[in-house]
Amino acid sequence: MIRGTTPTLIFKTPYTADQIELGYITFARKGIVFMDIPFTDSRVSVDDYSVSITFSQEDTLRFNSMTVYAVQLRILLEEGLAVASNILTVPVDSILKNGFIANE
Repeated sequence: MIRGTTPTLIFKTPYTADQIELGYITFARKGIVFMDIPFTDSRVSVDDYSVSITFSQEDTLRFNSMTVYAVQLRILLEEGLAVASNILTVPVDSILKNGFIANE
């Protein structure tokens, strides 16, 4: 991920959208939770066998550059089963000119 951009992260799951009651995408740095985004957030899309999140420029500018963040999905299934993904890593790259870019 690059700071100040609008990336979409896509996570593959073994579950259909109908099986998922709720869930969270959690980002942490050095063991401390940085963001805990519920699947009900407007940035999150839950489809059959995938969950995606699209970040805004403002979102990615909150991340520190040259840092690796841990990310994990936690899902509650319709049967009441709670599951979690393996912990993945997302490196964050810097930009030369910091800040929001927009049409003026």
